[in-house]
Amino acid sequence: MRDVKYAIFSDVHSNLEALKAVQADMKRQKVDVAVCLGDIVGYGPNPVECLQAVQGMACATVQGNHDHHVALPKLPSWFSPVALAGLVYSRARLTRAQKKYLGALPLTLENGDFQAVHASLDKPETWPYVMDGMEAELHFAAQKQSICFCGHTHQPCVWHFEQKLFYRGVGRVKLNESDRFLINVGSVGLPRDDDPRACYVVYEPKKRQVKFRRVPYDVAKTQGKIRKVGLPAELAMRLQPGAGES
Repeated sequence: MRDVKYAIFSDVHSNLEALKAVQADMKRQKVDVAVCLGDIVGYGPNPVECLQAVQGMACATVQGNHDHHVALPKLPSWFSPVALAGLVYSRARLTRAQKKYLGALPLTLENGDFQAVHASLDKPETWPYVMDGMEAELHFAAQKQSICFCGHTHQPCVWHFEQKLFYRGVGRVKLNESDRFLINVGSVGLPRDDDPRACYVVYEPKKRQVKFRRVPYDVAKTQGKIRKVGLPAELAMRLQPGAGES
């Protein structure tokens, strides 16, 4: 019997073209189970369609911060103007039932093969980033299983607790049996690592192997939609090659 293949993805951010490309790649990779790590909505032009597409996958899904805030009665003022514009846009288009669904998503996931969270297992309800060694230490203090997957930063990477190592998520990565790892799966809809292609991972537990997948999609089409619906032009620019964290 072959090893189960998980497709684990995050941060779609209403980018339908990127999501469709990733779904097609999942089929080519012959994955068995998909898991979504949240932030389905926000930023991009197709929140309703992306939510419907993820729901249609019938996959386990955890809540992201954009999912959480779009479901609240009032949006917080501390979001950046660009992020706030995306939330206002998403909120105006989602139905009450869709917002209720997003607001009810769990913050974490555990199964026999791994744990999963959108941001960090350290106080996940506060959406902390794992960007440095101290933040990783706080996360690992709460990680019970050998492997955990997250998103949130939009930057694919691997944190290796025992060896105090951090490295960019590229290609195939073998994970030894005895140590703990936090794997950031990157972003489907808004990468922030100078590679504009959509990103997700394929995980095979028996092989202890993670494969980072980069998938091209029609960036120009998404950019055109962003401009057409009146979202900030900066959001379209962020999808371009070399945009990084701008």
